[in-house]
Amino acid sequence: MRTHGTHVSARTQVTQMLGSLPPLVRAGVLRTGGPRESAGLIGAVGRWGMSLAALVEMSATSFPHRTALIDDHGSLSYAELRDQARALARSLRTYSEPDGPDGADISSISVIARNSRGLVLPLIAAAYLGAEAKILNPGSSLTQLQDIADDYPSSVTFIDAEFTEVLEKLSTANKVTVAEWSGDAQAHAPGQPGQPASLESLVAAGRSEYRHVALPGRPAQRSTVIMSSGTRGVPKAVVLPVPRTPKVLGSILERIPFRSGDVIQLSVGLFHAWGWLNLHISMATGSTLLTRRWFDSETDIRDIVRHDVTGIVSAAVYLRQILAGVGEHVGAGVGGGVDVSGIRYIVSAGNAIPPELVVELNARFGDGTGVVHNFYGSTEHGQITLATAADLAADPTTAGRPGPGVRLAIIGDDGRPVAPGGTGVIYSSNSMTSLGFLSDKDSGDVVDGMLSTGDTGFIDDSGRLYVCGRADDMVIRGGENIHPRAIEEFLLTLPQIRDAFVIGHQGDLVATLDAYIVTDHEITDGELNDAVLAGVNRFCALDNIVRVETLPRNDSGKVVPRLLPDTPGTTR
Repeated sequence: MRTHGTHVSARTQVTQMLGSLPPLVRAGVLRTGGPRESAGLIGAVGRWGMSLAALVEMSATSFPHRTALIDDHGSLSYAELRDQARALARSLRTYSEPDGPDGADISSISVIARNSRGLVLPLIAAAYLGAEAKILNPGSSLTQLQDIADDYPSSVTFIDAEFTEVLEKLSTANKVTVAEWSGDAQAHAPGQPGQPASLESLVAAGRSEYRHVALPGRPAQRSTVIMSSGTRGVPKAVVLPVPRTPKVLGSILERIPFRSGDVIQLSVGLFHAWGWLNLHISMATGSTLLTRRWFDSETDIRDIVRHDVTGIVSAAVYLRQILAGVGEHVGAGVGGGVDVSGIRYIVSAGNAIPPELVVELNARFGDGTGVVHNFYGSTEHGQITLATAADLAADPTTAGRPGPGVRLAIIGDDGRPVAPGGTGVIYSSNSMTSLGFLSDKDSGDVVDGMLSTGDTGFIDDSGRLYVCGRADDMVIRGGENIHPRAIEEFLLTLPQIRDAFVIGHQGDLVATLDAYIVTDHEITDGELNDAVLAGVNRFCALDNIVRVETLPRNDSGKVVPRLLPDTPGTTR
């Protein structure tokens, strides 16, 4: 593994830990009960640390009958989720690995699955066993998935039934099971190397013939590997550290009003770092996580009403569709005919949220005081900044402030920090910044113990961060730095434009700007450029305007540039 060499001082971490205690108590992560409940909570942390296994055990102790997960296959209470994860772990212990590290039966578990218990159960089972969890992005190409599986083989690989091509081409040295929870996947007896078995059959075996198999007493908790989005190239295998205390959650819970017993609708991928983090938040607070394999705005709207959703965790592209869908329901009251007044928070992450969308969401959802929050971070960094509802109500263009324990700096071309208001590349680190990459071929840019985000931005005098866009997208025209994101945000304010993406190409002599637009209305290239020149500035003329039916986005809402049609002079 190639490490980054980032660091956060011990003093900063202590300050973060102390500051996290009040929000952890308010959110119900740190809770007290009777002697038996308290003993169960302490015992879970003592045995499994701050892993998913510990969080599920704690919530199953406090709220055994509370719904933990709702997916396309139904619902599971915390007691059911705990029992099924334990049973799966017992079955997996029969896949003996005598040479595994620290005597572990299973040293690593890979998962290629969409949002469902087919992803959640293996992750919890990995924590019970002390195995390294590798979460692969199902949005990757078949070749990428095969290469990753071959380069980083695991003891067991869970694969959704839809990825049978990957299943067929994986090395038979891997013990493979199909993660899809359905009767259409042929089940084989667990424990046969190289033979697929359904997740359902493994859970059943752990409750019957393997019910007496003991789980490890105090397994060492290992890192989690999550693939980067790969929007601009081959996904990187990012190694995330093991959380030792709940302080990292405290810095988020301080800004976003997650509370115990919430119903959280998650429409971004659990296989992304943002989704993975929210799985931990949901389990830690004893909340209900509501998620579907595929995003569908109508389904999400029905779920909001049917399940009394209190919080939405999503991305801007999905929030725009939910907002449009709510608006189509004719009727009186908040949200048209759909009552969305019970939504206490909406958290957007993954891709930039346009300012006008913030305003429209705040006007439509909640009690009118503002519910939209914005999380700025990445797979490699974890949390960088968080804009609260108050921050965005005051200025919907800000990315917010760094939380306790987060180092943040804007670095100029000379490699030194710039003064407030100065633009440069955003660097950051915290206790949950990735340790590094699995492959020695991948590396990060580190300055003073902080890792580059690859984004440009500036910090104002009050400490708020503003993100201008990707550093490699910026072009220079007429001596001006032109950020495609600003043009993109302007295009989205035009009534003729449903979706838009702008990318810059800086040549040795000439810089070009390409716009990809989704529109249902007639608007000429000339009219569009006239609007841009008047609404942004005179150096932002678009060189190529491409009309597409949809923009190719990944599960976190980011546009994948390599999947866009080429324009004249484009090289990818």
